[in-house]
Amino acid sequence: MASPTSDQSTDKWLTIYPTYLDKKASVSGGRRVSKALAVENPSIQEIRLVCERLKVPYVLEINKLYPRDFLNPGRIRVSLNQPGAECKSKTKCEFLRELVQLIAQLKSRNEPPTPKAATSSSKSSKKKKK
Repeated sequence: MASPTSDQSTDKWLTIYPTYLDKKASVSGGRRVSKALAVENPSIQEIRLVCERLKVPYVLEINKLYPRDFLNPGRIRVSLNQPGAECKSKTKCEFLRELVQLIAQLKSRNEPPTPKAATSSSKSSKKKKK
């Protein structure tokens, strides 16, 4: 479901940028959900995983940029009114809330980072000259 068929037009599909869900972004910076619900630094790949889980038709556009946050590339076009989708949301606002809740439950978010291999932490002691 990563790309629509050639006769389907994505012009009227919902557009979702990662900044809409970012806890660090301000409302004037582009955040669309409340700070209590938002997640920190959501990636376009996490949004894609949730769309696949919900069986919602989507198109991933990696080269597109959000004008208010052009350092975080990518956007997703989503169609909510397709039959067979497990999405309960009818509006964009409800869908964004559902996305945030499912992104927070992803394994990549819940697993603690693996500790890096211990490098040689022995410091060479140098004698000070008097």
